[in-house]
Amino acid sequence: MLGISERTYYRWRDRYSGVVSMLDYRALEHEVKVLRKRLDERDQDVHNLIQALTGRYDALDDRVRIANGLMEECQVSERQACRLASLNRSTKRSQNKG
Repeated sequence: MLGISERTYYRWRDRYSGVVSMLDYRALEHEVKVLRKRLDERDQDVHNLIQALTGRYDALDDRVRIANGLMEECQVSERQACRLASLNRSTKRSQNKG
């Protein structure tokens, strides 16, 4: 149900009945889902960065290479790859043309 025991549910229900309406509960449930999704995305970002980076890269060409590698190897979008590599998308595009 909620990831809590039935006994806990009924104890909380008796103690806090009428405090939280069903609309508040659904809003909280939605917020928990959004936060879990953000956490999963952050965990995936960390995993991708660990795979892509073995050292510190400051040069623009290195960051473009990292963004391209993330897109190819980790199957992430250009937007996400540029964000992870601290690179502006327009800069990446102009570097790929030249």
